[in-house]
Amino acid sequence: MKKNNVIIAVVLVAIVLDTMGMGLIFPLMPDLFLSAHSPILQPGVSIGTREFLYGFSLALWAGGIFFGSPFLGELSDRFGRRWVLGSALGLVALSYVFSYMSLLAGSAGLFLASRLLNGFFSSSFPLAQAIIIDISPEAVRARNLGWVVLAASIGFVFGPLVSATAYHFAGSAHGSEWTFLSAAVLATLNTLSIFCLLKDSNGQRSKRPIRILSVITTCKFVFLDKRVAFLTAIFFLMQMGWGAYVQTIPVLLSSHFGQTPVEVSFFYALIGFSFLSMTLWLQPFLLKRFPLRFLTLLGLTSMFIFILLSIFGRDLSVQWIAGFFLASSDCLVYTCLMALFSNAVNSDEQGRVMGGAGAVFGLTWGILALFLGMLLHVSPLLPIIVAAVATGFSVILLRINK
Repeated sequence: MKKNNVIIAVVLVAIVLDTMGMGLIFPLMPDLFLSAHSPILQPGVSIGTREFLYGFSLALWAGGIFFGSPFLGELSDRFGRRWVLGSALGLVALSYVFSYMSLLAGSAGLFLASRLLNGFFSSSFPLAQAIIIDISPEAVRARNLGWVVLAASIGFVFGPLVSATAYHFAGSAHGSEWTFLSAAVLATLNTLSIFCLLKDSNGQRSKRPIRILSVITTCKFVFLDKRVAFLTAIFFLMQMGWGAYVQTIPVLLSSHFGQTPVEVSFFYALIGFSFLSMTLWLQPFLLKRFPLRFLTLLGLTSMFIFILLSIFGRDLSVQWIAGFFLASSDCLVYTCLMALFSNAVNSDEQGRVMGGAGAVFGLTWGILALFLGMLLHVSPLLPIIVAAVATGFSVILLRINK
């Protein structure tokens, strides 16, 4: 038990640091591409091109996750979690250094390449979930997965606050540079903590051969295997809804409500606090009293309602209320679905199924991001309407499947 507690503690610290790095970056993206003072684009670049590159940068990051998560998940099943997780986090740190260098050089190409590299090796979340699953009996698996979400929530609270602080003290000219340097430092600390403190959790190693394009076999597994195919469809639609919202809301806040990068950072911190409050207080109560399937339906229905509130809300305070409750609903659904995925497969398939879930996440966000520029060109509200439609379909699908 003490050994497991140490493993859990190290993994949770890794998740906090990793999500802090991600939380640092999201609020900056509109300013990097859509602002006339962008450090990586010339002032004469058209708004249409800027919107396309904004979406394309998000698509590259998601595409990296799509190809990287299954590959790294299968590597961890075969060779152990510690080595794969530590190496991946080290390369995440390198990607942030490349992003910093792209700002100094004014190179959009280098920045886009750094986002692809970052996405491919941003595998800590599915690998951390696999580690927690390795050491958790089924009776407490959902609860322990909730601790993973809690750690991510803490990171997502403090990441945007660090970003806001960098902008406040360094100004808009250098705030982005300091933000990426901060992310690189966090990822480096994360790498050291994994190699120095973590022991491998998966004693039973997979014998499956590792394929470079393991994403193909992993996607076939999660989409076609009867044990998890239905869950994959629900997860795909849920991520379509959440991804469309969270990738669009900074643009909506800046264009419709005049919010600065600092103010957008505080909005993302609110989302992180919502995750935190759900995981700490409400989710443990719900998991003890209700079945996972019922809670999934409850969370998806709540997501649909609050996305609609965001669409029709014309006041900034309404957007903050909708964002808070939408994030807490997403947190509940995510935890329940990951527990359902885990319960459906064997012990030597946990890295594979968590990597598959990561691939579905990357696939969904990548598809959304490729079309994001066109949707934003019509209206910043259009992607959020797509979010409502996708989430509504997930509710219907879950209700009709018994």
